[in-house]
This record gives sequence, C-alpha cells and structure tokens, in this order.
Amino acid sequence: MRLQNDLLIMNAILDLQRVILKPSSSIGNILHYIYLIARKLKSEELIKFCELEIYGYFKSNINEVPYYRWIKGNLLTKDTETGEIFTLPASDLESVKILRDSISRLENYNYDEKFFINITIDSNIDIELRRKHKIDNNFLIYLKVNKTEIDHAIYLIKSKALEFSCQLEDLNVLGDNWSFSEEEVKKITNYHIETVQNMANHGTNSTIIQNTEFNRF
Repeated sequence: MRLQNDLLIMNAILDLQRVILKPSSSIGNILHYIYLIARKLKSEELIKFCELEIYGYFKSNINEVPYYRWIKGNLLTKDTETGEIFTLPASDLESVKILRDSISRLENYNYDEKFFINITIDSNIDIELRRKHKIDNNFLIYLKVNKTEIDHAIYLIKSKALEFSCQLEDLNVLGDNWSFSEEEVKKITNYHIETVQNMANHGTNSTIIQNTEFNRF
C-alpha cells in the first residue's frame, strides 16, 4: 500500500509538510495526519481540535467555534410565490453564519454555476428580521455565500497546520519512522505550541447567533 510505504520513507513531520504542500491534498486528509501525530504525542489539546474539525462543532458553544468558521454572506429574501429576490439591510451579526459541519462536508458543498451557495439563517435571526422588516412567511430569508469565503476558511486551516509542523520541526520533534521518542513527547508536554491554540482561535461572543444548524435549499 502506498500510504504504508510513504510512512516508512519519511518521518512524521516532514511527511505532514509534504501532504500540506501537495495541491491535491484535502484538508480532511491533512487533519487525519495531524490527528495521528497528536495521538502519538499525547497532545490532548490538539486531539480535541482535530476531532472537532473532523466530526463538526455541533455541540460546541459559540465561543468555542474557530473564527474562520464564521462565514459572511449577502442577506436576501425571496418571494416564494413570484420568485422575486430582494436584498435586506443587515448588521454584521445578521449577515454571518457559523458553519458547524464536519470538514469533509465543508470541503464538498454544492455551489451553483456562479460559485455561490444559499444557506438558511438561524431561527432566532429569522424571527428578529421578520419582526424588524415586517416580512411574512411567504418569503424565505437566507444568506448567499460565495465559494471564496469557504475556500478562505480551508486555506487558513492549511496555513495553521503548516505553521504547527514548522514549530515541531524547530523543536526537533520529527517522529522518525512515524514513532516519537519519550524525549520528543516530553518536549511537547513542557513546551507550549502556540499554533495549537491559534488553530482554535474562537469567534466573538454573540447574543444573536446561537442555533447554527446548516441547511441548503
């Protein structure tokens, strides 16, 4: 199997860097590499980060969701009877959606021919907008999000993963033959890897954005 051969040829950190820099590598595959390294290094913080990205932030509080998952879009309303679409004035919080999906779903959203995706807003924001603008139930309210917003989030994760690998390399924590020595594990235990915390930089607390199930239509 090619993966097994690759693991034997290179050490863990340089192999991770190779995968990150390979244009065809998915962020999901990169996170699986980091997760395996985190388990071998017994880094609970990094393990948690990887698990949340891989499986999703569905049970996380708002302030536990990384800032790059706060996606901005254009707030629109559509008349379901005539098909007419109108732009709604919106505050920054009203035009933002927290994407809690697993990273594999985030990478594989279905966009239209112009690379946009329509995302339903959270129910509490929907109620507030209908009250404020006197919108009845014949109208849908949603965010129109450009693919570049999602791509940027994925790019940031890749960049942070690369920075993390470089910090480990600087510490001479390399994992020859994908095995980390007790000394390497101890280095991680005694040394704060700044990027581990930065990878999970959280968004600003919001009293408006609370329920964040993701739906497409």
